[in-house]
Amino acid sequence: MINDYRQCTHAFNGLSMITLSSMLYGQLTFKLSDKASSIEHLEADVNFRHSFDNCYQNFKYFLKQMQLRMASIGTITICKLTDYESVLSFEIIYLLLLSVAQLEYTHKFPPIELRVAKFSYRSDKYDPEFSKMKISDTLSAYMGEMKLDITSIEENMDRKKVIIRMRLSNQIAREMKLIVDRSKEGSIFEIANAESQDNSAKAINIQRNFQIQRQEIS
Repeated sequence: MINDYRQCTHAFNGLSMITLSSMLYGQLTFKLSDKASSIEHLEADVNFRHSFDNCYQNFKYFLKQMQLRMASIGTITICKLTDYESVLSFEIIYLLLLSVAQLEYTHKFPPIELRVAKFSYRSDKYDPEFSKMKISDTLSAYMGEMKLDITSIEENMDRKKVIIRMRLSNQIAREMKLIVDRSKEGSIFEIANAESQDNSAKAINIQRNFQIQRQEIS
């Protein structure tokens, strides 16, 4: 398990995906295998924001490297990741699941579990009326746009925790169990217009880059 680094320094706020993969498999060029990882159980604090800090330079090369490293982490049977720092979006989840799907045998594994405190999804098709709907109905309205199928949504009584299970559309692949913990300080859970601005701008810029490149990575 890789979840004890906070004891080493107060500055630690999660590993980038490339750093995590390098710690597990080495820093040399990683090659995907048709066999599952010898590591059976992983629990790690990660930071997707740090993972994508350099994504604006040579975006195509960056995507290729990130898909390779994400896929390597997805070969672990029990995979539980926590990122309470970054603002996550469906685009990032889509890229993670698409990367892991390169290895067909991973669809037999349990869902990758990802715990977050900040989640934002922006759409040009946003309708303010969606804010009055249940979360499940709101997300269903964006299903085609996300290229993800949501298989289940759970929300506890005080709405402090949302659990969303999802998978790639029209593909047999490993699923994701996204747990949004809204009890954390500074937590975000929003679906809004693509042009609105706030503290989740970093995630939105990444989301737009993925939308531009989607045809090349799918």
